[in-house]
Amino acid sequence: MFFPLFAHEGTEPSPAPTAPDARAVRGGPAPAGSPEDAALVVAHRQGDPRAADQLVRKYERLVKTTIWNYLRDRSLMDDLCQETFLKAFRSLDRLQQPARLKGWLLSIAYHLCVDHGRRQRLQEVSIPDDAPLPAPPQPELQLPADSSWDEKAILGFLERLPPVDGLLIWLRFVENLPYAEICPILEVTETAARKRVSRGLEFMRSCTR
Repeated sequence: MFFPLFAHEGTEPSPAPTAPDARAVRGGPAPAGSPEDAALVVAHRQGDPRAADQLVRKYERLVKTTIWNYLRDRSLMDDLCQETFLKAFRSLDRLQQPARLKGWLLSIAYHLCVDHGRRQRLQEVSIPDDAPLPAPPQPELQLPADSSWDEKAILGFLERLPPVDGLLIWLRFVENLPYAEICPILEVTETAARKRVSRGLEFMRSCTR
């Protein structure tokens, strides 16, 4: 089976070498952001009670899919999604670039996932030998309605990749975020992100030959 994302990645030009600077470290020039998000942040700061609901409705699905793609555990999505928005709203008045709200939200979600993963690994060290095994996760997330990909196949591929690699591919090809927006979220350079994506796509190609 041929996935459209294989062709997309191959057609993108490689970035030209540049001297290391703040932009290169985080994947190139930052995206301009969303004027709509900026307006919602301003409305929230001015006390509009509808602004928070609109922000949650707009980004809840994206935050949840980000959490699932990193932790691969559906049971954690709701709690960590709620924690993401609570943490965001507590700090929203200090957000210096409201138009870049989306990347900021995903960065909060990503760091919560990383922290949870670290705590989970520490707990696993002390699990007794006779403890029951946890039930395997049952992913039920839906791909976009207009996608031609096979849902079970793409989720199965991502589950077999390292969490960051799977999340990179999801954000790049399912959510259609540019590298300039993804790299600051995951705190990787664009070069490293492209290498991880290429490695993941090569694995997926090998499984479909």
